[in-house]
Amino acid sequence: MTKLVTAALVAGFLYAGRATTQRYCEIFTAPAAARPSATIDLYLEPVNTTADELTAHVTSAGWTTNDDVLVLAAASAISPQDLSPVYYSVGYLLYPTHVRFAAWCDAKASTMQCNSHAAETPQAALARYHVRRVIVVGDENPFRHSHSNRLSDKVTLVSLP
Repeated sequence: MTKLVTAALVAGFLYAGRATTQRYCEIFTAPAAARPSATIDLYLEPVNTTADELTAHVTSAGWTTNDDVLVLAAASAISPQDLSPVYYSVGYLLYPTHVRFAAWCDAKASTMQCNSHAAETPQAALARYHVRRVIVVGDENPFRHSHSNRLSDKVTLVSLP
């Protein structure tokens, strides 16, 4: 019995060592692209966009550094763990613009996804901040009568009247 347990432990250690070595080789043989925004791009991956795309679309939309911006997320569109880096990346990219964050409980969201901080509607979330520039994270634009620019399948830039 002792020999069997020892053999299983040795096999487990050998497998873990081999898997770790293989993963390190994968990571270090394909370096990340060397661009100024390469790190930020990793944080924006959950919303399928890049730093260059976001800043180019914001500029082409005519948003200025004097505009306050709201990152407004549908609760079902992205996990809170992924949304925080997205929010901070947007704040970094649009600096010195004042960027705020809010979420709303959309129809697809589960009770677990809708926490106490999520507003019931996107309009209710918007009413808290009184902004005209919104980066919507979600499948669709909840502001139908606004000027919008679809950046990816999860991000829409919205200019409210």
